[in-house]
Amino acid sequence: MQVVGFKTFLFGYTHFGGTNNLPPGRPESQSVTLGMPEGAKAFAAIARASLDVLGDKLTCGMRLTAETEDNSCLVHVRSNVLFIK
Repeated sequence: MQVVGFKTFLFGYTHFGGTNNLPPGRPESQSVTLGMPEGAKAFAAIARASLDVLGDKLTCGMRLTAETEDNSCLVHVRSNVLFIK
């Protein structure tokens, strides 16, 4: 196996709470295009977050767990991605 690239991605999400915004417990995700080298595969590493690589997309999933809809939440996840062949 050979390392053919490396990138860092940052996912950020802010939920301000309140009855007109997303309710707690609702799953939320964001995706970015990896731009991986041709023929490579990707490995994403992080703890305490859900990261998935599918094709050329990196997706970060999170679940809002505030007890009331009035609480705000702020999530920032930094992921290091290693491209290998």
